Amino acid sequence: LYAPEQFAVVRTFLKEHIGEIGQVLHDPFPKGVQVDIAVIPPTEEKPFYTLCTVGMGAHLMHLPSDFPSAGLDRAELVLSLPPDWQFGTGEDRWNWPIRLLKDIAHLPLDQSSWLGWGHTIDLGSPVTAGSGLCGCILTGVIHADVGALRCELPGGEIVNFYQVLPLTQGEMNFKRVAGVTALLRKIPHEDFIIRSKREDHCP
Repeated sequence: LYAPEQFAVVRTFLKEHIGEIGQVLHDPFPKGVQVDIAVIPPTEEKPFYTLCTVGMGAHLMHLPSDFPSAGLDRAELVLSLPPDWQFGTGEDRWNWPIRLLKDIAHLPLDQSSWLGWGHTIDLGSPVTAGSGLCGCILTGVIHADVGALRCELPGGEIVNFYQVLPLTQGEMNFKRVAGVTALLRKIPHEDFIIRSKREDHCP
């Protein structure tokens, strides 16, 4: 868990750079690190939901020993959803983004590894039944101001915020060959607001 003073800084950071938190979905069964989900409701300026993990950054990720940290060992995740998204239904077609965020947040601890900008994750199966999305990539926070990338904690540690963008298999394959920048050029800005079904931009 974040210390109380760290949590206060993260909450203020979210309010200033991403949006006012409407509710927090608490992790009822934390595994090693408690990952809650802050839900920022749609506004006139940002007509979509924004979900942010709160707790992943309390854990130091394991960067390679020969890799300069440069403040990359703490991270939180952001994901954007349409304004008509439903919460609390218990149905997987609505609940999968929350499950996805928690699963990704636990990966560095479970695998003694780290996650950062441009990393892709092969999920091995669709995010939910009927969806062509089966992987994801971490990018900069797309629907926020330039300050919404790095939050400085009271002790000087940096928490990096990354946008989670689910991908199709074709897009995952394209990224492996052409790289992150080429892939992101192919995905329209509006597709960073996630829907269970969308066009494959690299068929």
